[in-house]
Amino acid sequence: MNTEDCAFKKEGDNKAEEKQTARPDMPDDVLDGRLGQLCATRLRHFPRAYSFGAVVTTIGALVPRIDNPPIRPNLFWCAVGDKGSGKSQSLDTTFRLVEMQPPTLLEAKFGSAEGMAEQLKDTGSDSVRLLSVDELGHMLAKCAIQSSSFPYVLNSAFYKDEQIGGSKKQQFSVNCRISLVGGLVEELFGDAFGLATTGGLYDRFLFGLCPSPYQYLYRPFEGPTVKLSPAVPRIASNVWDERDQWVKEGIPARIAELALRVAYICAATDRREVVQASDLKPAMAFAQYQVRVRSVLAPNVGENPDAKCAIKIRSWLLENARGGAWVRRHDLDRGINSYRLGPGVFNRCLNNLWFNGEIELDGKAKAVRLITQ
Repeated sequence: MNTEDCAFKKEGDNKAEEKQTARPDMPDDVLDGRLGQLCATRLRHFPRAYSFGAVVTTIGALVPRIDNPPIRPNLFWCAVGDKGSGKSQSLDTTFRLVEMQPPTLLEAKFGSAEGMAEQLKDTGSDSVRLLSVDELGHMLAKCAIQSSSFPYVLNSAFYKDEQIGGSKKQQFSVNCRISLVGGLVEELFGDAFGLATTGGLYDRFLFGLCPSPYQYLYRPFEGPTVKLSPAVPRIASNVWDERDQWVKEGIPARIAELALRVAYICAATDRREVVQASDLKPAMAFAQYQVRVRSVLAPNVGENPDAKCAIKIRSWLLENARGGAWVRRHDLDRGINSYRLGPGVFNRCLNNLWFNGEIELDGKAKAVRLITQ
């Protein structure tokens, strides 16, 4: 590689670099009905990547619980961004805006499925709970404990209200529709959503990724609250035909399912009697966003430090050095926070990836690029 191939921009000449590394917000096209209006007005100070998922998941917990709903309105929502970017504040503001309060709102941290069930034991056959765990990392760490039943219970809760389980010493039963909201620091995402979540929990989550550049500035809650009373709309048969077309065009089936849940909640908030295929344009935009965001927010399925580091390297280069662009080795090192994996792991992984032909190093090993096929 010659000097020109590895030329880096001076600090002052960064417009082109900013354009390449800028991360867009969730598009306006996802905004649907009354909930979309709330995001565009009362929650406009937050990124849509935070506000829309927060408000849709919150209002989904207000949709009446019925037997055999046409579409289940419970969601698992995760806002992802840097520390201090407003993840928790976006949830708190949403709760205050729509007057989401206990007992429907349950703000707690759970160390096990049994602990969660204990908090839900007094719920009845019409009960709905919105579990707000703030930082999801704590719950997901418990899911990663060997032999933990937590991820399986959460997987089932996405589709079933009634569950019975536990051990001989500690049995539990739950009869409650559960929604879940929380946030994660971006640099910890791959580790939090690790091997234990690839059995289905990761696929059940919706994600919002903070745009960049973005700076969160706190402001207190102001203005009147909003009283919403969602209905239970019917689903026209052409909705399923439209969903099938999405899948044919490349939208993963699970993401299509989640997008329909979002559309259903928006229609319920507007108290529409029926959801038609013609109502689904915002849901399609939301599904497309989820596909894009999952290319960045992927679980780290490595089972040891070397495997985790290699996955982090590939993922970081895919997002930050598109098309096989050269980047400083130092920037890659800092970008993946390699110090968290232990001494020597980063250098060893770089050498292994180079030996396997997955990356290229310059002559002095000061720069690196991903070899694209």
